Amino acid sequence: MKEWGEPERIAVVLKATKVTALVIIPVLCAAFVILFFFPGRTDGLWAWTMKPDMTPITMGAGYLGGAWFFTRVALNKHPRRVAGGLGAATIFTLLLGVATFIHWEKFNYDHISFWAWLSLYVVSPVLLPILALANWRAGAADDEPADAAKIPAWARTMLAVVGGVTVVGAATVFAAPSLAVETWPWTVTDLTARALSAYAAFTGLFLLTPLLDRRWTSVRIGIEAVTVGLVMTGIGALRARDDLKGPDASVVGFASTLLALLAFVVYLQLRLSRPRNAAAVLRTGP
Repeated sequence: MKEWGEPERIAVVLKATKVTALVIIPVLCAAFVILFFFPGRTDGLWAWTMKPDMTPITMGAGYLGGAWFFTRVALNKHPRRVAGGLGAATIFTLLLGVATFIHWEKFNYDHISFWAWLSLYVVSPVLLPILALANWRAGAADDEPADAAKIPAWARTMLAVVGGVTVVGAATVFAAPSLAVETWPWTVTDLTARALSAYAAFTGLFLLTPLLDRRWTSVRIGIEAVTVGLVMTGIGALRARDDLKGPDASVVGFASTLLALLAFVVYLQLRLSRPRNAAAVLRTGP
């Protein structure tokens, strides 16, 4: 009997991951359309009612970033490129699942969106870590050549600092949402604060993945997803700018942080995604 070797294991892991991604993508796209384009109709279209529009718009932007990530996962051929992102998605779904049960009474049980929401955030925290671990292990045997392009130490440090601060801030808000209620750039409740903190944690964990592997291809998909989410959040903030009625410092901080982070991740992609820059990055990066 033929022994089941590493190539077969990698193929099975990739197939399971792709099937999962193909199931998740339509759900995320539907969530994006509902929340981003119809933020004022969450009472009839979503799992719970949200006001003002800036909250569903921001969540919708995050869902589009997630849809981008899982689309790239479905097209991916190398396990190590998606392991970190699946780990970040695990924490994201776990936080939203916990928030659901904490604020159970605030949900619209009569709407199909609630049951889709509940199914997603009960199943995903169990399934995604299994896939993340399987891809991580399979990535160790991946025969993809070592990449010439590496993330320079200075950029990796900046990503780690921003990601770490974001994760700590998200954990703080999730544990004590009343802090966000008082200081957020727009009006939030305990539930929406916890939900938004999950999206922030998702972004922060993506930015921390270079600590596990500094090769650009290992983190590129996650950085792309963060970029999509940031761009759509910026567009959404322009649409719902009248909702930004929080403390002036928090509004300015939100806008400046969004623009600075977006500029940085775009620069990083332009620098590292061009083959002609790979050798230079290898020489100049510590």
